[in-house]
Amino acid sequence: MLAAGQHVSSLFGEMVMCSMTPNIIMEKMCYLYVGNYAKGNPNLALLTINFLQKDCKDKDPMIRWLALRSLCSLRVANLVEYLVGSLGSGLKDSDSYVRMVVATGVLKISASTHDADFPAMLKCLVLNYPDTQVVANCLSSLQEI
Repeated sequence: MLAAGQHVSSLFGEMVMCSMTPNIIMEKMCYLYVGNYAKGNPNLALLTINFLQKDCKDKDPMIRWLALRSLCSLRVANLVEYLVGSLGSGLKDSDSYVRMVVATGVLKISASTHDADFPAMLKCLVLNYPDTQVVANCLSSLQEI
């Protein structure tokens, strides 16, 4: 229904409950839904933080980067404080793609995270990380911060 352009924000609570599934396709749909409707439901968006933070620690790197990307896309000002820890861990992740997604995600929330040391962490990645895509995303984010 979401893909067809129908307004389905009334199902926010049910979608949060569906996020506790081992089915990767269902999780992707939940991430997409939450990203689209979190701003309009800031109180319900708080419920998504738990499952997204849990998924940020998943053993599968694809789940980790999807969860981190979704966290950065919530666009709810009062939830930014919950993102700092997960983003910091993501910048230290063993998977290059996770680091690349987080380097871009830091830019999305950088105005709200002055107390976090993200610029220093991004500079460290630029100087020491061998993956050129990660370095490029870090440089891009540093230019905007």
